[in-house]
Amino acid sequence: MHILKILIYNRKEVHIIFDKYKKPSIKDFEHDLRGEEDTQYDVIRKDSNRPADFCKLLRSNNFKEKFVEFLIEDWTRDEFITLITGKTVKLNYDQCYTYEVSSENKIKRVIDYNLSC
Repeated sequence: MHILKILIYNRKEVHIIFDKYKKPSIKDFEHDLRGEEDTQYDVIRKDSNRPADFCKLLRSNNFKEKFVEFLIEDWTRDEFITLITGKTVKLNYDQCYTYEVSSENKIKRVIDYNLSC
């Protein structure tokens, strides 16, 4: 996954910013004109199979929202310690989440209200 690749680079700070469209948006209007419907997704889990056409899924606003919500929670797992150690990762979506590895070797996630939308 491309997002994880950017965490591999030797940087002290990484910023990942996701956009969020307020409803109704221009994109909603364009989808309505084309007769497209947004597929609804309830939950994305780490053990879910990756879809064959992941890029196509990213065109779904509902999927993007669920995917980012999944990342916000998932990146607190111990498996990400090696990727986050030595750097600060800031993920901005509905708020700005800062991920760092603590002195206890655990991932710490805090909300940076100064950078939140």
